[in-house]
Amino acid sequence: MKRSVIIFFLMSLTFAWGQSIIPEHNKVVNYTQILFQTTPVDFASIYEFQFDSIDGDFSKPIFQKIDSTHVTIVNGFEFGGSYKWKVNAYDQHQNLLGASDIFNFKIRKSSTVDDANFRFRVIKSEKDFNENEVIFLDYSRVAINRKGEPVWFMPALDEDIRNSRIRDMKMTGFGTITYLTPKSCREVTIDNQLVWQTPSHNVSSNDSVADVYHHEFTKTSRNTYLVLSKEFVDKTLTNGDQTINQVPITVVKEYDQNGEVIWYWSSLNYITDNDLLEVGKKVFLGNTFGHANSVSESKDGKKVYVGFRDLNSILCVNKESNKLIFSYGDKIPSDTTKNGVGFFKKQHAAIPYSKGKILVFNNNIRGSTSSVIIFSEANDESESQIIWEFPCDFDTLMPGNSDRMGNAEHLKSDGILVNMGSVARLFEVNPEKKVTWDCLPEQWNQDSLEWRPYSNYRLNHQSSLYPKYASISLKKDINDENYISICNEGTDSDDYKLIIKSKKGKILDTVLFDLNHNQSYRYYLSKKIISKGHSFEVISESTGKTYELNFSAL
Repeated sequence: MKRSVIIFFLMSLTFAWGQSIIPEHNKVVNYTQILFQTTPVDFASIYEFQFDSIDGDFSKPIFQKIDSTHVTIVNGFEFGGSYKWKVNAYDQHQNLLGASDIFNFKIRKSSTVDDANFRFRVIKSEKDFNENEVIFLDYSRVAINRKGEPVWFMPALDEDIRNSRIRDMKMTGFGTITYLTPKSCREVTIDNQLVWQTPSHNVSSNDSVADVYHHEFTKTSRNTYLVLSKEFVDKTLTNGDQTINQVPITVVKEYDQNGEVIWYWSSLNYITDNDLLEVGKKVFLGNTFGHANSVSESKDGKKVYVGFRDLNSILCVNKESNKLIFSYGDKIPSDTTKNGVGFFKKQHAAIPYSKGKILVFNNNIRGSTSSVIIFSEANDESESQIIWEFPCDFDTLMPGNSDRMGNAEHLKSDGILVNMGSVARLFEVNPEKKVTWDCLPEQWNQDSLEWRPYSNYRLNHQSSLYPKYASISLKKDINDENYISICNEGTDSDDYKLIIKSKKGKILDTVLFDLNHNQSYRYYLSKKIISKGHSFEVISESTGKTYELNFSAL
C-alpha cells in the first residue's frame, strides 16, 4: 500500500506542480501582503515556503514560512522589489516528497506608497494587532497596516480614475474592492481587474454641475449594489428672484449584477415643495436637497438608513413599502417624528452598529467638538437614546472639530475605528473610551519643506487583503487513515458546503460546516468513497467560489 501511494504522489508532483500557482510565474502585483498557493501534494503534512531576491540562490532566504497547507499569507515584501519563491513538501514523518519549480514575481511602485511623499505616522499603539490587518484609505488610494506601512495601492484603470478623486473605497465580503467617482461606481479585484461597474447613461443636461454618483457605494451580501445618486426632476420652484425648472434630488438605487435597478428610493418621498423652499434653498445652486451623504442597510436587508448632512437627519426607510419608519435628528417642517433631535449635527456615515443601534460620526457645527455616537433605534414602546459617545478632543495634538468628511467602524474586537475626515487623524477607541491606536496621515510639502496633514473621506478596516479563501487537499492522519482536509485560509470566518460526487457526477454526500481562520475540517474517506474517479467540491457560502479536488483510486 505504501509503495502504491508513493508512486501516486510522485506522479502528482511530476504533473501537478506549476498548476494553480498564485501568484502566477512572472506576475506583477500592487501589494506587499501576498497569498501564495501551490498545487496540493497528496499526503503532504508540511509545506516549506522559501522566498529570496531575484538574484538570490535560496542559500539564505529573506523569508521562510512553514505551513500545514499549500496556501499561506506572507507580509513584509517591498514595493519595487523583485523576488523568487519555491516550496518543499514533506510527509508526516518529515520525508521530502518533492520540491517545486522556482517562480518569480515583482511588486510595482507608486508615488502613493513612496515614504518620501506620504507617511502614516503611528503615534500610539497600545494593543496587539494582527499583522494581516489592513485599513483602506480612499483619498490616499492605499491600504495600510497597523504599523502605518502601506501594503496595497490602487493603480489607475483609465483616465477617469487618474483624473478623479475616488471616494468610499472599501473591501467587500467577497474580497473585492468597491469605490466611486462622480461618473462611475466600480468593483475591482485587489489586482485592479474590473468586476462590475454602473451602466453608462446621461443623467440630464445639467450633469456638468452634478455628481451622478456621490458619497456611498456598497456591495451587499446578496451580490447587489447600493448607491447614492443624483437626478433632476422637472418642477418649477421660485425663491425670491430665483427660479429653477429642474430640481436636483438624491436617490438611492440598488443594482443587480446585470446593471438593472431592482430598488429605488427618492428624497421626494420625504419632502414637500414647502420643505424645499424653507430648508432646501441650496437646490437653487444645483445641490441636492439636504446633502445626502450616506446610505446603509440593516443586516436582514429590510431597512435602509439615509443620512442628510445639512438636515442633521438620518432616515430609516422600509425597503418593501419605501415608506419612512423613523427619522432621527433635526426635522424638516413636514416631518412630525420626534426621535434623536439634537443628537448630532452635520453627521457622516450612519451605519447599523448592532441590532437596534446606530453608529454615526458626528461632525457637529463648526467650532464645536466632533464625536462618535451610538444611539438606540426607536420603536413603538420607547424613543431613541444616546447609548455611548466619545468626544474627539481627547488631546491637543490635533483639532477636536472636523467640519467635513469622516466615518467610524465597529471592529470585531469591539473597538471603534475612527477617521476624523478633514482633521487628518485615524484612531481606535475601546468601549471604555481609551484610545488604543492613533495615526496621522501626512504628505510632504515641497514648497514649505514640511509634513502636512492629509485627509481622507472614509476608512475601511479588513482582517487582511484575503478575507475569504480556502484550500482543499488529500491528507493522512497518524493512523494512516486517508481524509480530505478543507482549511479556511482566509482571515474571516466562513461557511462551506462539501459535495462528494461519483465518476458519473452522482452526488454521494453533502456536508455543511463553518470554519474560523486557519481552522480545518476533515472528511474521512470510507472504502465506498475510495474508488476511481470520485471528485470533491467545496463551495464558499459567502462568495460562491468553488474549490475542487480529483484523484484516482488509492
